[in-house]
Amino acid sequence: MIPQHIVVATDLDETSMPALRLAVDLARPLGARITVLHVIEPIAMPPGLEAYALEGMPADWEQRVERGRFSAVEQRLEALLREHQGSGVPLSAKVVAGLLPGALTEAAEEMGADLLVLGTHGRSGVAHFLLGSVAEKVVRTAPCPVLTVRPR
Repeated sequence: MIPQHIVVATDLDETSMPALRLAVDLARPLGARITVLHVIEPIAMPPGLEAYALEGMPADWEQRVERGRFSAVEQRLEALLREHQGSGVPLSAKVVAGLLPGALTEAAEEMGADLLVLGTHGRSGVAHFLLGSVAEKVVRTAPCPVLTVRPR
């Protein structure tokens, strides 16, 4: 199977940039296109703070915050695409809302991804045990092959 549509998942952290660079290097000789995907997770509010947080807030504050988060992510993704504009690879970006890893694997399936590329934070030991690994969960549930890229 030769991938024609590579989806690169990014948290827009520096550790995910090697995954995008590798995907561009893979896509170029294959004639594949790349979609850079970012998942915006919901903001958790600590229990009991709702009364304080809502006092004096406009009724549509949640929608305003969400629009602001989407806008900021879209701007960062556009800048990222501009950095790779001269690569000879067709690049696009997509932002979805949901919980990781489910939202990521669902989006990859909906987009018809042939290959999913994502960076890992490279955690091990106690940090891995306590924080888990999104990459590991994606590998187990993805609808297509997954290439994980360690930060270097």
